[in-house]
Amino acid sequence: MPCFDDALASAGCPGSACAIVAKPTRDSNAAKAARSALRFGAWLPPLAWLLNGVAGCSCDESGGSGSGRDAQVESGSFDVPAPDRTDPPPSEGGMPLPPVPGEWTQHAHDAQRTSYTPHGVPAPWRARWVYVPTDVPAGEPALPRNVQPITGGGRVYLARGVRGLLALDERTGAVAWENRGLEGSVAATPAFDANTGLLWVVTTAGRLYGLDARTGGVVRSATFEAPMPRIRYVEPAGFHDFIPPLEAAGIAFAPLLVGGTVYVSTRRGVVAFDTADLSERWRYDAGADVETPGAYSERAGLVVVATADLYVHGIEASTGRRRWRSRPYRGDPQPETQYLFSWPVIAEQHGLVLMRLRTSWTDALEQFPPSNEAIAELLARRPELQALHALRLEDGSEPFPVLVGHGGWGNGDYMPMGSPPVVRRDGTSEVVYSVIRGDSRYDFRWDSRFGEIVLDDATVPGLRAGWVRWIYFDPAGSETPWPDPFLLTDEQPYVTMAGDALFGGHWAVGHAVRIVDRGPSLGTYAAPIRTAPLPAVLESTTSCPRSPTHHCDGPTALDDGGRVYGPTAFYVRHGAGAIYDQHWSEYSTWIVSNDALYFRTCSGALIALESGDPATGRVRSAVTVSAEAPTVGPGSAPGNSDRSAAPVHIRWQQARAHVGRHVVVEGRIAYVVDNGRAVYVAFRKPHQGALVAIVPARAWDAFPVHPRRLLRAGQLVRLRGRLRWYQGDPALDVLSPAQVESLEAPAR
Repeated sequence: MPCFDDALASAGCPGSACAIVAKPTRDSNAAKAARSALRFGAWLPPLAWLLNGVAGCSCDESGGSGSGRDAQVESGSFDVPAPDRTDPPPSEGGMPLPPVPGEWTQHAHDAQRTSYTPHGVPAPWRARWVYVPTDVPAGEPALPRNVQPITGGGRVYLARGVRGLLALDERTGAVAWENRGLEGSVAATPAFDANTGLLWVVTTAGRLYGLDARTGGVVRSATFEAPMPRIRYVEPAGFHDFIPPLEAAGIAFAPLLVGGTVYVSTRRGVVAFDTADLSERWRYDAGADVETPGAYSERAGLVVVATADLYVHGIEASTGRRRWRSRPYRGDPQPETQYLFSWPVIAEQHGLVLMRLRTSWTDALEQFPPSNEAIAELLARRPELQALHALRLEDGSEPFPVLVGHGGWGNGDYMPMGSPPVVRRDGTSEVVYSVIRGDSRYDFRWDSRFGEIVLDDATVPGLRAGWVRWIYFDPAGSETPWPDPFLLTDEQPYVTMAGDALFGGHWAVGHAVRIVDRGPSLGTYAAPIRTAPLPAVLESTTSCPRSPTHHCDGPTALDDGGRVYGPTAFYVRHGAGAIYDQHWSEYSTWIVSNDALYFRTCSGALIALESGDPATGRVRSAVTVSAEAPTVGPGSAPGNSDRSAAPVHIRWQQARAHVGRHVVVEGRIAYVVDNGRAVYVAFRKPHQGALVAIVPARAWDAFPVHPRRLLRAGQLVRLRGRLRWYQGDPALDVLSPAQVESLEAPAR
């Protein structure tokens, strides 16, 4: 385990396998006070379970590894006022546990999965630390889809799939411990339990673990029937055994922590476990494969999940009894229609659950008009285009349509799940933020913007429940006149929020903007909600010199294609090129916790920012794991970096093993897509995980006819060129007709 330079002083524990461990006294007065604080809804600070603990040195012998140098505790941060009563909370399940103030302790921040925290981090920002994994081969996701960092007890926790679970010191980024000994892939965001000091972790092997958050050691575990979700594609016969890289990395559902109960989505239902001993409180049979983690409504006393048959289930949190089951999707389901990689989002004040649905690429091609009235008319005529549904927690009915269409990180006949919404609540009002669609210019790719969604007819005069409001955002930070700045529909970011700051996770950049005026006269397409730009975070750049600050003082370009973001920017890597293509996870996100911002990149890296002058940031080095396995450079693969070698003759199915080499590849074209920027030539439908040939628009004039007419489905072709990674797939850039040879006429 590498150390983080000399940033940490020794904590006094001998040996690298030791850690400071707190030993709470179960029946102490302070411990009773902490439990009573739970009973009466008091806010608990991080690690309240350490109130009367005795800090000491203890070697971890239970599956985790740690360093005492990384485990210092500031004892002054655990003071809690004594409550008026000291009786312990009731033992029944479903007792609400308030989120730890300022902490993002489980997936989407809280049990309601709102993705919102009122605790912002005032700008300007400076870099605190950077974590970069270097033990993942090119072509594999460095993190599973949907994994978010969470915090608790002075640590940042990150699920790394087949590479286990990692804990970093939240102040320095130093590796506190990692546990690679758990059964199965740790493919979902864990949950930190401030009441017990345990970290709740699920794996693809059907194991629920309670880990000691200080050491990573296993304290208790239970088993359940593991989900077996599949990413749905439109697949021709003969390719059903193909497992795309995202699925091979493992898919699991984040545990839902509510008081003394942890709810786990199983293969065909939900199990409620008592956190004290992991005994089962109840078990729910959904009658179909589950596709989401649960979300909890305190007011309704419900746990909500969705299943592969497109039903949403309202389950009583205390008994496991079904209260209702509803199927809001009103179209004829396409093979791709599903809830996988979404999660329920609770709007407590309005008594609603919001469900984001993935529809097909074909549905996404429909352009949305720039007014609520016109969008409402479109969805009334074509209800299958609606991608976000609001259901009453009382009975599962749908009180109004939400005027949101589908989008995500798509290309070439594939549109994955887009972002679930954010519910922003302040005790008196509750509105929703997401990416909306609505613009009549160009085509469908150009109609996406950040947007606000109202949930009633009173929030904004003249707007009905489910209607949307446009938000001004210029990714370049240069205040481009509206309506020219946009978010591409096939590159829609994943949305979170802190205070008035709205964040978006894109595959190459983290967007950030502050809402400054959302008055009732604003929010139309003609007059959007006003904002102020915040710094961006780029995966990699060479726009400014390498610096310990990891900051560029001005608009900053990616170093793979020239897109510019601003008004200023931080960078994770310098000169790494399109590193996200090598470790494509189809997801990136921001979280905000304990006065710090964390941006988790598509490539699995993590940067921590805090308030301060960006010129004073000092990131001395990137924290790495298994540094002896360096990351492969852009466009190459292990053992395949000899660019001068003679071309290798391969079949298209062998392409993944030859990235970085010049090849002559043969195959029969499955389909061709022209998205306006490039022509994609694929050998399976869709191309995710397999070879794709890309003819960029800049090369079209070199061909005697348009490439989409020259290359057609059913045609047997031979292509020449050098393979590179593109969104986790082997890709071959076709820039000249000399690279293409037709071996037969297209099939008829």
